[in-house]
Amino acid sequence: EALVRQFVVLSYSRQLRKRLPPSTLRAHGKDEQLLALLRRCAVLVAGNWVLKSELVGYEGTEAFARDLLLMLLSRKNGKITFDEVQKWLGALERFRMPGKVLEEIASGVCHRETNGSLRLKNPPDDDFRRKFPKVIVEYDKWWDQHRAEQVAKLNTSGGRSSRGNPQQAGAAVAQRQRAKLMGEVREALAPGAVSLSELRRHIQKKNTTTVVREEELQQILALPEMEVVRIRELYVSGRTGNEANDKLRTVLHALLRGKDTVTMQDVAAEFERVHGEPCKVSSYVLRGFLREVAEKLDGAGETWVLKGALVRSDAQ
Repeated sequence: EALVRQFVVLSYSRQLRKRLPPSTLRAHGKDEQLLALLRRCAVLVAGNWVLKSELVGYEGTEAFARDLLLMLLSRKNGKITFDEVQKWLGALERFRMPGKVLEEIASGVCHRETNGSLRLKNPPDDDFRRKFPKVIVEYDKWWDQHRAEQVAKLNTSGGRSSRGNPQQAGAAVAQRQRAKLMGEVREALAPGAVSLSELRRHIQKKNTTTVVREEELQQILALPEMEVVRIRELYVSGRTGNEANDKLRTVLHALLRGKDTVTMQDVAAEFERVHGEPCKVSSYVLRGFLREVAEKLDGAGETWVLKGALVRSDAQ
């Protein structure tokens, strides 16, 4: 569940299995066991597993709105057109839900295209479809049944948006905001390392109606499930899920905590010292890891300097 909460939209083969710790794989490594665990906390959409609406903090009409969107995405293989988006909004008009809430629901699981269409944050997982056709059929039927059950529940309750008291409703909003912020932080770190101030500016541009504070971001970055690595003033995504790559990145990050510049030969030598064997990862892959956290010095061969280090030395 922690991984599903972290990603919200999760590929079984590309993300889940690669990021599970060895202890979990030993205990629940069979596909049947993992799928049983996923069913408890997620639903299947276009071959990807998406965190259940109630676990994000949605209730009543808001949960119905999100589930209806997920069902449409499931039927349309992860992408709905502008006209289909308008039909989704039209089906929710009677509930008079604030536009801000609907935008929050959509942005939590989708990317909005320039033409107004919505696309699931992960591409369709065709590999999962091929390996588990029975699960695909199961969830095609489940979505139809779930929609009917939700409509009946809303008709019975009169379309209330929350089951709890104002305090519970406030906690649900805070939970959703936290989940949204976690997703935005992950996206910001995906291209490479950034400083806290750079991260705040990046996320602030996406949240024009609220103030994003560095204190909030520090709390998010410190969460174990985020797997964020700190290198002095920089933050970078942690494990990739590939053991060999992760061992190399760990060595590189440790080197840059102690010195501003490194060469590819430095990294290779340190890897062999730490692990007692030569690094088998290609130079091409290593350069990619270097670009995440460092910049190549002009005219200095394969010498790389930690991002921001030149600026700091010039300012001193």
